[in-house]
Amino acid sequence: MIQTLTPALQQLDRRLENELAEMAQDARQWFLTGTGVEHLRVRSDGDTTHSFDDNLEERLLQAFVQSKLPIRFSSEERADVDLVQSPELLALVDPLDGSEVAARGYPMCSISVSVVDIATATPLLSRIIEVFTSFQYAASEGHATKNGTRIAPSRVRSAKDALVVSYFASKSRMAKVRRSTADWARCRLLINYGGLLDIAKVGSGQCDAMIEVLNGMVAREYVAGVHIAQAAGAVSSTLDGEPIPTLLQRDARSTFIVAATPELHGELLATFAGR
Repeated sequence: MIQTLTPALQQLDRRLENELAEMAQDARQWFLTGTGVEHLRVRSDGDTTHSFDDNLEERLLQAFVQSKLPIRFSSEERADVDLVQSPELLALVDPLDGSEVAARGYPMCSISVSVVDIATATPLLSRIIEVFTSFQYAASEGHATKNGTRIAPSRVRSAKDALVVSYFASKSRMAKVRRSTADWARCRLLINYGGLLDIAKVGSGQCDAMIEVLNGMVAREYVAGVHIAQAAGAVSSTLDGEPIPTLLQRDARSTFIVAATPELHGELLATFAGR
């Protein structure tokens, strides 16, 4: 069901559009000048928090505080924060996806936000900005855009013609790939560094599929991308063929496949389910 944004959510969406643009511009300068890339701490999941992660997260938190909406703020760098006693909305935030490689000068990172209705576990609005290009992907009220222009997936129907993105850069994920019996080579091109941004890019036709078949991702790592891709017309499911859930538990994980067409989705599901 397509949900219409309230005036307060529309105002928040406009603010997030501007805030993400400013944040991306600042982040680009930090990376170009080597500012704010120092390590602050290593999180329990083994990833590193940098100064810029904390800076960007705090700016997003303040944007939600100032909205005065009944929000629970759920981000990568801190425990969940309830901004009211009984939150009705969940803000899923990744202040900088790809921060580890960005800190080393690789231009592969994004900032993402999704606002979810807690009662129905339904994303209401989502935004992802690609830091080094300033391309901003968005979804709300049943449609998706890139820099304000409507987007649509490619028409690729077969893996042999498809650019497929996944993520198996860590040691644990590479070990699972080596043990997998799936035919990864059937994809024409397979990129190993996929995340929120790449899921959204299935919706814009820049890649043809994004698969997460190994460890699964937590909600703040996929919901915004899936929302944008689905609103653009992409086909998606879990590895069981069910709709991808918006998991409200902070540490719960989901595996999934997002593809440009039903034919490509069906082939990838048959290839990777249970493998």
